[in-house]
Amino acid sequence: MKKSLKKAVLYITTGAMLIGGAFSAKAASRYDGQWCVENNGYWFKLTEDGSTFLANTWYWIKDSDGVIRCYYFDQNGWLVTNQTVGEYTLNEQGQWVVDGKVQTKSDAETEYATHTDLSAGKTAAAASSSAPAAAASSKTKASSKNVVKATSNGDSPANATFTQEYENSAISGGTVSNNWANFKMSFGSTVPTSDKSGTGTDFFIDAENDSCLYVSYFKLDKYAAGNTNIDGFITGFLADPRGFKGGVKASDVTFGDYSFKQLTKAKATPYGNVFDQAYIRQVEGTNYAMVIVVEKNGFDEDYSSALNTMKRIR
Repeated sequence: MKKSLKKAVLYITTGAMLIGGAFSAKAASRYDGQWCVENNGYWFKLTEDGSTFLANTWYWIKDSDGVIRCYYFDQNGWLVTNQTVGEYTLNEQGQWVVDGKVQTKSDAETEYATHTDLSAGKTAAAASSSAPAAAASSKTKASSKNVVKATSNGDSPANATFTQEYENSAISGGTVSNNWANFKMSFGSTVPTSDKSGTGTDFFIDAENDSCLYVSYFKLDKYAAGNTNIDGFITGFLADPRGFKGGVKASDVTFGDYSFKQLTKAKATPYGNVFDQAYIRQVEGTNYAMVIVVEKNGFDEDYSSALNTMKRIR
């Protein structure tokens, strides 16, 4: 599971560009990153292991040709292409355009990241990884929009076969219910955000000044063909830089009506270690794992009170 990019980027630089102020930032800090491609989806990592990367933000990137262009990454970290975000238009390469012209900046005008081969510690020259190629017809579409998505952040349960047709959770105030995954729980006054993009993320709480929570569904055979058990999935999830790499298995935990496999991962902060958590169970009658990830981001909230309200609804 990717780190909460809204926070990850802001921890590194307070100049991360957001909608509304996206195109007025002045040079403040610069650092290296690297374009990556997976299953026809592009993302931009800021660390070699991919644990920190751009998401939920606009950002200027200096590609290998020396040109600084502006891109938008969705809340899961995938480059968005060929659509409008707010009032701004993105072309098939995910670059901000005005009247069809790609917008660029000079070194002195804006903060940016430089595309670099992080493993070699030098600016990458290979054209194949210097910037995104045009959107291919094989890219996954979310609804009717040509949004770059990939199964590495989750899967689309709607494409699976199981005993009950998939449906996203219904959210009413702070209460979440899902007939397919067979649970209902309450977050009190906190209202989660639904994600119906088809990436496998069901809903999330991406808090500005608190811990974050993400609920996603992944195929059990995501990491090993033919795998049908939850332990096999967990082995792969713990080895995946965009899963829970660096984590370890902990004791099983019960929330309401369900027992979950628990993973924990230490995160160093200026205030000492905090521990992110992942909770995993198999959705009955399906070949999918329900994965709940709580990213502490230096805060105390662990959502245990909400998770303990989890009840079966059928």
